[in-house]
Amino acid sequence: MSDSTEENSHLPMNPYQAPLLEDEPLPDAAEGVDAELEAIRKKLIKHETSIRSIALIYFIGAAVLVALGINLIFQDRLRLSAFGYAMGPIFLGLASLLIWVGIALRRLQPWSRVAVGLLSGAGLLQIPVGTVIHAYILYLVFCKKGSAVFDPAYKKVIAATPHIKYKTSKIAWFFLGLLFFLLAWVGLLAFLDL
Repeated sequence: MSDSTEENSHLPMNPYQAPLLEDEPLPDAAEGVDAELEAIRKKLIKHETSIRSIALIYFIGAAVLVALGINLIFQDRLRLSAFGYAMGPIFLGLASLLIWVGIALRRLQPWSRVAVGLLSGAGLLQIPVGTVIHAYILYLVFCKKGSAVFDPAYKKVIAATPHIKYKTSKIAWFFLGLLFFLLAWVGLLAFLDL
């Protein structure tokens, strides 16, 4: 057995597991925490946070779909339009799907990779901006680091290293707030049918 196999002996063996990154030296261990687990978490924490942030995009999209769906249902019922009867519930169903997949992404459920692949695969057709966003989402979920983050063994790493946190920059928070404001404004305009 190699040294890396002996070091990983506390994790269950999975012959299909993507290899965890082992190219950086191990940092000093915190008291009572395995240094190797800390090193793995520090290598993957930024990628883990990026994957979890995809859920926020799905939640915002779901909110917009809920606003549009309710608007179509109630606005078009007054006009007795078949379009409102059909599209309103479809938008609400898609919003439910986005919320369900978003929650699974936040929990790093391995099956959510398939759902993200289908949703972002379809999103590639939203040329040009949607293509770039969904291509990046697909990269995050299906690259080597993404495979390691979704591996069930990584949940044990997270549980063993709760003290390691990723700090989001103030610039990122500013742009996130701006994006949320713009999407809320568009949703409000769509809801009020202005």
